[in-house]
Amino acid sequence: YQRRVRGNNDMPLDYLEPVQHRKFYREVWEQFRLLMRGRETPGARESFERGGYYSITHVPKLEVIGLNTVAFSVKTNITKEEVEAQFVWLESTLNRAKNAQRGVMILGHISPSLSQFQTERTLWFRQVMWREEYTAR
Repeated sequence: YQRRVRGNNDMPLDYLEPVQHRKFYREVWEQFRLLMRGRETPGARESFERGGYYSITHVPKLEVIGLNTVAFSVKTNITKEEVEAQFVWLESTLNRAKNAQRGVMILGHISPSLSQFQTERTLWFRQVMWREEYTAR
């Protein structure tokens, strides 16, 4: 699943969403859906085109959720409204999986931790990867 979530290096402008990001996601979906092999859940295309996140039923009792964790990054230009929409979608998706008695695996690219790219010389900086308000959720 490593290549099935959107990461900061997957965008033309690294952490920044293109101005026409919905058009970009529509185009990416056409190739991305081939990796899904028909396992995407209802609404997966819409959520992917809206913000780069989705879910699939991997096996009957396991749902895999792919978050767009670039949206939570301290370096992104994604609006708080777009991030909130992803959290609302996540809650709904988790509730749906719970009601269907499916386990859940959540995937993301950028971890909610300190940067793993720091060296001994930059440890004093201690850069966190997600905005604080999103790690609290």
